[in-house]
Amino acid sequence: MLINLHFKFALFLVIGLFSAVFPQWQQISGSGGADIRCLAISDTNIFAGTNDNGIFLSTNNGLNWTAVNTGLPNNPIFALAVCGTNIIAAGASGVFLSTNNGTSWTAKNSGLTSTPVNALVVNGANIFAGTQDGGIFRSTNNGTKWTAVNTGIPTNSSVYSLAVHDSNIFAGTYGEGTFLSTNNGKSWTTVCRSLTTPCVFALATKDSTVFAGTMGDGIYRSTDNGKSWVVANDGFPGNPTHIPASTTVHALTVSGENIFAGTVDGLFVSSNNGTNWVAVKGDINANETIDALAAKGANIFAGTYGGGICRSTNNGTNWARVNAGLFAMSAINNLTVIDSTLFAGTVIGGVVLSNDSSTSWIDANTGLTNFCIRALAFTGKNIYAGTNSGVFLSTNNGTRWTTINTGLTCTPVYAITSLGTKIFAGKDSGAFLSTNNGANWSAVNTGLPLNSPVLGLTVHSTNIFAGTFSEGIFRSTNNGTSWTPVNSGLPLPYPTILAFVVSGTSIFAGTSGGVFLSTDDGLNWSAAHTGLGYAVRAFTLNGTNIFAGTTHGIFLSSNNGTSWKGVNTNIMANTEVRALAVRGTNLFAGTYGDGVWMRPLSEMISRVEDKTDKMPSYFSLAQNYPNPFNPSTRIEYTLPVASKTSVKVYSVTGELVATVVDGFQPAGTHTAAFSGEGLPSGLYIYRINAGEFTQSRKMILLK
Repeated sequence: MLINLHFKFALFLVIGLFSAVFPQWQQISGSGGADIRCLAISDTNIFAGTNDNGIFLSTNNGLNWTAVNTGLPNNPIFALAVCGTNIIAAGASGVFLSTNNGTSWTAKNSGLTSTPVNALVVNGANIFAGTQDGGIFRSTNNGTKWTAVNTGIPTNSSVYSLAVHDSNIFAGTYGEGTFLSTNNGKSWTTVCRSLTTPCVFALATKDSTVFAGTMGDGIYRSTDNGKSWVVANDGFPGNPTHIPASTTVHALTVSGENIFAGTVDGLFVSSNNGTNWVAVKGDINANETIDALAAKGANIFAGTYGGGICRSTNNGTNWARVNAGLFAMSAINNLTVIDSTLFAGTVIGGVVLSNDSSTSWIDANTGLTNFCIRALAFTGKNIYAGTNSGVFLSTNNGTRWTTINTGLTCTPVYAITSLGTKIFAGKDSGAFLSTNNGANWSAVNTGLPLNSPVLGLTVHSTNIFAGTFSEGIFRSTNNGTSWTPVNSGLPLPYPTILAFVVSGTSIFAGTSGGVFLSTDDGLNWSAAHTGLGYAVRAFTLNGTNIFAGTTHGIFLSSNNGTSWKGVNTNIMANTEVRALAVRGTNLFAGTYGDGVWMRPLSEMISRVEDKTDKMPSYFSLAQNYPNPFNPSTRIEYTLPVASKTSVKVYSVTGELVATVVDGFQPAGTHTAAFSGEGLPSGLYIYRINAGEFTQSRKMILLK
């Protein structure tokens, strides 16, 4: 069971499409996997609950998925359960019942005084619901009426996992340990005296053994109904036998003699009752977070964070992604068009591609061992993908990838560009060059600053330009043999250089401080962001029209950067756009958290609707930048009126990590700095409270 704190993930508002007579952006389904929170199997039907897009149903063993959300609110789904012919769904808005295999849903919250609902389990005619801060509720009539059953459980407990074994019901909580009821929930007793952690996020039973997945301590096992527990972590990553593994377990399931454990460090299987564990091989990334598991016969389904669903049809021996039809609000780092194929590189879901009008997407991850795609580039028939663990090459349009890291240290590759037969890669440690299609790389860093990552690369004529994190722009006129700074006109301190685009004799640099333009091959730069007051992450061209993707939507310049106007039509106005590409007559935008969007070019080039005001007209919390970050990042927010404002950072377990802002602030756009120095790598949540406005977003610290 995933850690279902109600503030764990930012909720993304899905706004209905406007009537076709108005200019509009359309969200493209299936872009890069999905955040799967829970899974349930009912006969031949498989149900998947997601973080952003409700519930999906597959009737053909996961080969295809269809959204089944009629009657559901647009909130995360945390738990699913089968009760006879009925399907029960629980989430941020309580409990919902479907009596027709998900065709429609009805709220069933009478008597339920606490939400979100984090866990569900069925015991005969009884349904138990574990809630956030409200303990456990029971229904004996398919959810029509709920009654609190918390005798013996501390007041306001948060229950994240439930499991049934014979007449015993086990409940795992956050901070209070594990509880057992032997009388159908009438009373509960604590059964966690031997556990070193009180945070239990997953429970499963096999024969007479109970398994508990914990936060940060791996798995424990009990053979006496919870009276005593022993560590069951042999084989978990980086830990010797019988020492608790420092991993968090989100999900457990049993299939025959095998027990599967979904963790933040991948998927593990034990065939000897938890004595030893082995990492699952195949299409599941070694470091991928597994949030949900379900099994039926030889079929096992694993729901991932951002990578959709993986399936094994042979009891866990082999795995493959089965995401056809899954609608995803995933994070997109880059877009590129090769021939007529649109490729999208995602933050955690690898590469996906679309060959049609983008109504369907196909995973293109075979051979990839890292699914964080930071750069995509192509030359001839070769496609290069820069990832957190180096560069991968595909020579067959993304069908298969091979690692090409000889000479590269395995650190993130942020940018890739080509000059003739020469391929350049930008990394934390500067620039690298390959003259043989990536087979070998060598450092070409003479003149580049030692401690400033190269985040952007472009070519103009025979010159190569490198944009850095804090040292400005550098140019090489000799194929990377040496570099010289070309920062005349850039403000001090130098902004972070995030993107480049070349239009004729003009070079545009997208930075954390807007757009800068050079018309003399980089020797001099001038500000070119009138009407555009945000960090610029991406560019694309359509003739003489330049589109810029920013932390607050998309802007268009039709006069070589002299001025910019928003082309956001409300829905994109407060969205971070990380990637742009033109295919045919449409502009595609890849966002951080909201997947891929599409809009006809004719709507924007012929008419531009939005105005840019000096003072913001609405509250907003932007995505932090950079993200992922190490160790520092910036958080931007806007206040239309002066407000008492707080910005706080939380761990995924709800622990307050830092208070970044706390006090009365004037109206306007503000930026606050946050440092993750001393914190472990992982997912964090930052939240703003300003007046009555509240919003949360996720950020990732990668060390």
